[in-house]
Amino acid sequence: MVRSSPAQYGVALTRWTLKALRLASHYTRVQTNGGMSQILKRLRISYKRARDYVHSPDEHYVDKLNSIQVCLSLTRLMQGHEVTLFQDELTF
Repeated sequence: MVRSSPAQYGVALTRWTLKALRLASHYTRVQTNGGMSQILKRLRISYKRARDYVHSPDEHYVDKLNSIQVCLSLTRLMQGHEVTLFQDELTF
């Protein structure tokens, strides 16, 4: 639940708060924010600062990124005669 967007649970926030977690997780029956904090602590779920960068463990990441840029450039040159599909965006 904490790894997903609060909006998926009907909470109009962009980030989780203790109160929002408590209210959205009806199955825990937690009455206080302190109680929710204790549950998260027991589960070893902690606050993590957002990072403004992406680190990939793939040693070929930069080469792959460059290949993507070449494909996108070639697609633009084709002026609509070809398209570039990203695998994670493809639904069959």
